[in-house]
Amino acid sequence: SQEKFEEFYDKSVVEFKEEFREQIREQIMVERVQEDITTDTRITPSEVRAFYKNIPQDSLPYINSEVEVSQIVRIPPVSSDERSRVRTKLNELRNRVLEGENFSTLAILYSEDAESARNGGEIGLVGRGELFPEFEAVAFKLKKDEVSEIVETQAGFHILQLIERRGEYVNVRHILLVPKVSPQDLAKAKSELDSIAGLIERKEMTFEEAVSRFSDDPGKISGGVLINPITGTTLFEVDQLDPKVFFVVDKLGVGEMSSAVPMKTEDGRDTYRILRLNRRTEPHLANLNDDYDRIQTWALEEKKSRIISDWISEKAANTYIKINGEYAGCSFTNEWVVR
Repeated sequence: SQEKFEEFYDKSVVEFKEEFREQIREQIMVERVQEDITTDTRITPSEVRAFYKNIPQDSLPYINSEVEVSQIVRIPPVSSDERSRVRTKLNELRNRVLEGENFSTLAILYSEDAESARNGGEIGLVGRGELFPEFEAVAFKLKKDEVSEIVETQAGFHILQLIERRGEYVNVRHILLVPKVSPQDLAKAKSELDSIAGLIERKEMTFEEAVSRFSDDPGKISGGVLINPITGTTLFEVDQLDPKVFFVVDKLGVGEMSSAVPMKTEDGRDTYRILRLNRRTEPHLANLNDDYDRIQTWALEEKKSRIISDWISEKAANTYIKINGEYAGCSFTNEWVVR
């Protein structure tokens, strides 16, 4: 918790952040300058090949098996009746608090934010920009112990109670209720996906056309291909995949589709999707045929590093640099002193 953190370090979070502020400011400045220096840097196929040839054979990295997966998602809407039901229930809880019942007890009993519910709905001290905008806007306007009206966010519907505010930090309790998709609407989404799969199997449209026309996935601009957030590529190692996705695609042959399988969106909504295994690589040493994109990224980063190093050498020759005496005899990556 915030309190335990401050007790451990014997300083407030504000003081802790202030201690690192200058260091982080300089780090951000360095990153921005480096981006400016290398923003127009490009790498040609011949440079990629030359980079690869210069890697000693015994230093070539071993690439684990990877898969590329596409999806078609159907997200059934939450009915207006369900939204009204949740709002009514939350209003009842709010009135119970206003009539004297303990907010924390009701949060433990009814809140669907499992993590905060264990603490009576308390989220701990958080700063601006760390919460849903709608939630934050209300939290920072409340007075101590005041209970908010119903607030709707991406997560669902909330009521808030202010515990304390310290400058730009606030601690509130909340009760979250999440509208549920009805079993009928879920069944309809599954049936729609089954029909879409039938169109693809009968070759009445391609998988990519079905993605464009029918998928509710916000990321469908990529043609439904899942993007690995770690590498920025379309390939996933086994341990980088959602286990539920791996369990499905591990049984598929390349080019095969799954049946409609249940999933949860990032905000916890129930829905269905079809998964297709586009390709699967075998474990191997990195090579240009199978790993061109990866090697291209390595080559580009190496080229950017050289450009930055050249820029430093050029600037250092005409810049006054003072080096602490105790470090004067050290070997530096860059030549700061003209000898």
